[in-house]
Amino acid sequence: MIAIVTYSKYPDGSPGAIRYATFAQSYMAMGHKVAVLHVGESVDTGDVQLYSLYRSNRYARFLGFGYDACRVLGELDRLYMLEGIIIGSGILSIHAAYIQWWARCHNIRVVFDAVEWYSKEQFANWRVAMPYWDKELLYRVVVDKRSRVIAISSYLRDYFVSKGCRVVQIPIIYNPSATEQKIDVSGVREERLRLIYAGSHLRMDNISLILEALSLLADDEKSKVQFTIFGIAAESLRRSVPEVVYESAKSMLRIMGRRPNSEVVAAYADSDFTIMLRDPSLRVNRAGFPSKVVESMRMGVPVMCNYSSDLDLYLRHAENSIIIEELNAQKLCEVFRCAINLSKQERINLRMNAAETIATRLTYRQFVDELKYIIS
Repeated sequence: MIAIVTYSKYPDGSPGAIRYATFAQSYMAMGHKVAVLHVGESVDTGDVQLYSLYRSNRYARFLGFGYDACRVLGELDRLYMLEGIIIGSGILSIHAAYIQWWARCHNIRVVFDAVEWYSKEQFANWRVAMPYWDKELLYRVVVDKRSRVIAISSYLRDYFVSKGCRVVQIPIIYNPSATEQKIDVSGVREERLRLIYAGSHLRMDNISLILEALSLLADDEKSKVQFTIFGIAAESLRRSVPEVVYESAKSMLRIMGRRPNSEVVAAYADSDFTIMLRDPSLRVNRAGFPSKVVESMRMGVPVMCNYSSDLDLYLRHAENSIIIEELNAQKLCEVFRCAINLSKQERINLRMNAAETIATRLTYRQFVDELKYIIS
């Protein structure tokens, strides 16, 4: 049996929960029994055996997570004989260290899933930011040369290889359903450019630059653009740019705030592009792999972005995406102008190619060898 330990409220639709659901389904497809330990209240069992570590007192849940996880892992080892334990991202370093210590005492392989590494620039005062230091402790101390690691990016792969760890690189992947629908192109049209952003990284995803570039469009061009924003409050958005920029761009904006994941997915289907701009020099952007890229392209919605992380391995300008080469408002405005003038057939081609890229390069089938190797 393979056990996956996550601090997400599995299966809640968060990127972490989706990633570990994919891992679970992948290992089951390879013939393994799989258990997922999580902090949600759900204990329904299907093919994946779910074990809730939920406690009503959130402080007790937070502090006792490592002990509770090892208690359940002990029961699973007695019942099924554990082959390996995957420690998910988001688990405190102290709990990860305890689970690793317990597993080594019982001669069970432990695999860390490394999906992010924070940058100092993310925090108002990184010197006292607990998430920053906890991740530093985890990667620099807890994960040692005897550890095994699934790295989401080449940056993390290279770092852990340099420490002597056994490492595989697995980006954001998904399991295609047998009933997966074909990409719907019936709503593709030329008269309006429909952009969407779904997330909460106001600064990291450079939303202010997008608004500034939109504000530079001519009035007749603005009437052809709609920018839908999920996950960010209107007031936060307004404060992120000068008032004159916001007033110039606001006619194009649909600010939705936080909404259920199902509503965001439905909005993707009615969009031409997901837009995302990240500073490629920051460690957090080199170490991660944007989940929204795969989520969007899987549904046939190409991405308008600059290269960061390992996106250059999968995205090609004017083929399955639109690549922005300079993070400059004037240059970005020109990209918007070009996108407005794309023909219906060009938009359809981008959609089909985006979906095909995911289906042929970012499903679990392309990473079976890595998944086997890391627990062997």
